[in-house]
Amino acid sequence: MNSGTHHRWLNAGLLALVMMTAASSLQGQEAQYTLVDRIAAIVGTTPIPMSRVEEQLQMLRLQNPSIPTDSASLETLRRIILDTLIVEEMLVQAAERDTSIFVVEEDVQSRADAQLRSIRDAFVSELDFQQEIRKTGFATADEYRLWMVRGIRRQMLQDQLLQTLQDKGTIRPIPPTANELREVFEAAVERERQGGQLRPPLVTFRQIVVRPEPDSAVLEEARARAESILVRARAGEDFAALAAEFSDDPGSAQRGGDVGWFRRGSQMAREFERAAFFLRPGQISNLVRTSYGFHIIQVQRAEPAEVQARHILISPEITESSRKAARARADTVAQALRDGVSLDSILRTYHDRDEESFADRLQVANLPPLYKEALADAEEGDVIGPLTIPSPGGEKYSVILFQQKLEAGEYTFEEMRDNLRNRIAEQNGILQYVATLRSATYIDIRY
Repeated sequence: MNSGTHHRWLNAGLLALVMMTAASSLQGQEAQYTLVDRIAAIVGTTPIPMSRVEEQLQMLRLQNPSIPTDSASLETLRRIILDTLIVEEMLVQAAERDTSIFVVEEDVQSRADAQLRSIRDAFVSELDFQQEIRKTGFATADEYRLWMVRGIRRQMLQDQLLQTLQDKGTIRPIPPTANELREVFEAAVERERQGGQLRPPLVTFRQIVVRPEPDSAVLEEARARAESILVRARAGEDFAALAAEFSDDPGSAQRGGDVGWFRRGSQMAREFERAAFFLRPGQISNLVRTSYGFHIIQVQRAEPAEVQARHILISPEITESSRKAARARADTVAQALRDGVSLDSILRTYHDRDEESFADRLQVANLPPLYKEALADAEEGDVIGPLTIPSPGGEKYSVILFQQKLEAGEYTFEEMRDNLRNRIAEQNGILQYVATLRSATYIDIRY
């Protein structure tokens, strides 16, 4: 069945879909029917057509050409896909019944556009891109995008439902048994071994970040400037335009101050996060002071566990004398570490609390270039720095105590245990909820 036919029928009725063609125009002659689609299962009152199962199977084949092609294996795979679609439909229906859960269509379209651009950028030419689209069974990129939009919308509903239920405590983690944990680990290692994948090189280190402190006169000047912009924003001037003109955050100013979606406990400064989650959509904060300066925050959208916000940052100017004083403090930190002074006492005295102090098993490939170069030949116990690191409104200074480097190799059980335990516990909680949902949902499997 071609993609155009699929999308016409997918939303049309789906109940024993047939295409009737007349054998003859003469009255009384018997009509002939050609099967176009059939129902694989019904969840509640919503049918799942067999075409959706085949659609997912085709996507899996494109992603993994090594999928078995014998009839028995394909039938098993179809049944697994069908069960996955049943669970998806149950979760979507539960999300649609929950009046606190909603999806903003603008976000759906934005994510679809971003994904499509990312896929397109992977191809050298538009022709190669269009050919790959046709391999998926879609006639055009627009048709493929419509399919993506539907999937993104449904995924966002599921994600919001599960997050909301976890926040409420309706879904609780269920810790795995020791045997379950070991079995999952061995299966994961075997998959990596068969795929020729190794754990990448990892590094662990501690750092003390020292920030320059503005003098009082400069600080008050920045506060006054921020107050004047706040007055204009609350008077109704376009927030994005004000951010583009005045914000000292180069990363967000060109986007009208947009910092995107973020969750509680993200890498946002604590004062910033606290203020953002207190605001209602459209509301503008008072001045929020962080180590970066003064923020004016406007929340655009809010969900139970995350918000989307804009901000305007006014950073006090860091004078040369302030930089020199901060660099001197960083030199003191480095010498204290080399002399064996307690790391914890140094952190309490000098460390910028808006910066992470503990980097545990970070992939070397993901380190910022400055860190990657500085740690290239580091050995356990080395004190490195001070490094000058860029920051909105100026620069900071990092002193690193290097602790460990792990070369590429297979993951050990000890390395993966905590991560696996948390992940399995979360999955077990979700599976228990799905089982409860299944018992309360009408499901008719016809495949």
